[in-house]
Amino acid sequence: MKRFVHITILVFIVGLFSSPAFSPAQPPAFAQSSTLTKGEFAKELAQTLGHIDEDTEGCYSDVREDHEFAPYICGLKSAKVFRGGSRSFFRPQNTATWNDAIRGFCRGEAWLSQPTYRSCKNFAQAQELFAEPLPKLIRAQRTIKREDVALFFDRAAEVTDLDIARNNAEVVLQSPSLEPPKVSAIPPRGLISSPSFSPVAESNIATNFFENVTLQEVLPNRFYQNEVYTIEGNLSDASEDEVLIFLCKDTSDCSDSTNFLGDVTNGRFRVPVHFRGPGNFQIGIIPGRRGTSRVATISVLPKVPNVGQGTQATDLAVAYNQGQTRFTWQGDADITQLVFFQNNLRKDFIFRQSTNEFIADPEDFKDFKPGAAYWFVMSDSAESEIQGINLAYHRYREIDNASITVRELQESFSGVGRLTFRGEAKRMISSRAAVTKPDGFVTDINFAQEDITPGETFTFSFDLEKQGTYIFEINDTDGKAVVNVPIYVNSGVPILPDFFDLHDPVLKPNSLISPLDSLRTTMLTYINDARRSHGLEPVTIHPDLNITAQAHSADMKQRNFFAHVNPDGLSPDDRRKAAGISTPIRENLARSSSLEFAHEGLLRSPIHRDAILDTTMKRVGIGIAQDSEGYIYVTEHFAPNPITSGDLLVMRSRLLQETTAFRNTNNLPPLTSASQLEAVATQWSERMADEDFFGLTAPDGTKLVDVIRNSGILTSVQVHALQATNLDQLSEQIVVQQALANGANRNIGIGLAVNSIGEIFLTVIYTP
Repeated sequence: MKRFVHITILVFIVGLFSSPAFSPAQPPAFAQSSTLTKGEFAKELAQTLGHIDEDTEGCYSDVREDHEFAPYICGLKSAKVFRGGSRSFFRPQNTATWNDAIRGFCRGEAWLSQPTYRSCKNFAQAQELFAEPLPKLIRAQRTIKREDVALFFDRAAEVTDLDIARNNAEVVLQSPSLEPPKVSAIPPRGLISSPSFSPVAESNIATNFFENVTLQEVLPNRFYQNEVYTIEGNLSDASEDEVLIFLCKDTSDCSDSTNFLGDVTNGRFRVPVHFRGPGNFQIGIIPGRRGTSRVATISVLPKVPNVGQGTQATDLAVAYNQGQTRFTWQGDADITQLVFFQNNLRKDFIFRQSTNEFIADPEDFKDFKPGAAYWFVMSDSAESEIQGINLAYHRYREIDNASITVRELQESFSGVGRLTFRGEAKRMISSRAAVTKPDGFVTDINFAQEDITPGETFTFSFDLEKQGTYIFEINDTDGKAVVNVPIYVNSGVPILPDFFDLHDPVLKPNSLISPLDSLRTTMLTYINDARRSHGLEPVTIHPDLNITAQAHSADMKQRNFFAHVNPDGLSPDDRRKAAGISTPIRENLARSSSLEFAHEGLLRSPIHRDAILDTTMKRVGIGIAQDSEGYIYVTEHFAPNPITSGDLLVMRSRLLQETTAFRNTNNLPPLTSASQLEAVATQWSERMADEDFFGLTAPDGTKLVDVIRNSGILTSVQVHALQATNLDQLSEQIVVQQALANGANRNIGIGLAVNSIGEIFLTVIYTP
């Protein structure tokens, strides 16, 4: 899912200057100290992992063949474990850092399938590798001491394969058995409609060009259409946790920029930038999401230069992990081209940095369809074998790490199986989870008797019985989703975009200019389209429900809160009773940038989706309000039709069936429905409903047992009074009553009544 971005850009055009040619000097002799150079560290790491390569020719421009650390540096590069700051330079005289140690060992021992500094550090912390006497504060660019390297390596060597398997959630997606297409079936690269422009003179952008940013290496000012170029560097303010890289047309005011948002860890960032179209552009980098930036003019050229034959790429594979689909291959080339095609569609991605992986952005595949497709890699001009894949829709993934720590959750399965979730609560977590199944309907999971308290660890499982995509959700006790993730069960490669991949939420104050009735009609259409697509009858708008829903939306806007329980402590049930609504309601709330975003967000949440697709809901009220920032507050109040006398007869018949089934299952004699018992039970239920009490004694002191005796029933009796808001609740309660399990009982009387606010009263009388 895309993230909402506010941008203020100061356009400041400056000239670009060529960097002087770099002539690597002979590395100095290394003095023994408590810190290590990168060359010394490479030796320690290579010896520990067993990656030593005597073939040192052409390894790095600044590492000569006779360099004392060349076999270790080149061995690590060959094994793709530890590399220099760029493809050409290793800089062995630089000081080694914790980033080098953590990522180096993580890559070398294959701890994780995606060994970023953050993920590797989190894994190491989980294995308690940073325990004392190592420093309490571990930062990526902090210098690492010689003695700390030795201790960290000793501890890391104790990590077992089981530890790695438990923490690495990546699942390799198997290629389907698709017949490889003939070469003639590969569509040609589309003709590029190139605007008329004069490219900038070829040069480099200095590492310190952007304010408060230091790039890892100089940035070229010429790129190629469809190139994916990863920009790395450090922010001067290490407290920032995000960085924004933007592109805008050279002739524009940057009001319609293309943005690339990346995470920052200990001041360091790594952001892939996709140059999708040709022309001249301005590029800028902003620490955080807002601010100003110097901009440099760059050119995106429509054609890639001619390249040599190259070597065929091998080991093509696809894997999914934590919301990302990753394509990998083995091979090296000056220019690598990744090609996807489906029928007459073709999509190319170009790389000139040394890379062997690509993380798909679903937006790039918006023209593709679910089903068979193919991909291959061109290393310079050498083509790999063609691989078949089945495409599926990507669904966004969200885990609130401030509310919960996920200990175990497999998110992709090769076939039907059992989903197990294990987590630790950081705040109050609801004991109810929900799953949207591949058919679009929802299943509730009540996994605990009580809500989960902070610090408590909990585990539960769910059977994945069909292939397809599931949506798994856990909420906190306020109704906010803390886990909302897709679970893919042999559903294909998830790279096709869904609604949230293709649309950006943009706040537009005062955008709701249509009359309220018109806005409600729009939301009602969304709701009923969803119901019809699942074979359900539409709901109808109801004026009384509109009033309660609108009152809550307006209240949230005016008092600046977003919750089911308002600041006065009133719940949805409290509010509907005060308004005289005679049936229970299910309340959905959304706070979003548009009505469509609100509806799609509710459908994405299994618990809210369940209300929209609830077959017992027949009516709806809709409230809509917009605040000064542009946020739209939507309240949906779903309700069944009021209970009639005919409905009570149907409920009574259903409850009798439940009691009969229970007695049969437990090998107990059947019960006979006795009209005299039914009459007394009905009379008592009606009295509870009319006089607004619940129990076996009326407000005037009359006892149910006396009413039974006065009706002429003199045998021993067992009685139960129950109260609920729907039939399912009554069914759950009646089968756990002790009297039903008493084999001596032979007769039963069931009486039902409903009061003015939709509460159902049930009286059950048993006799021998």
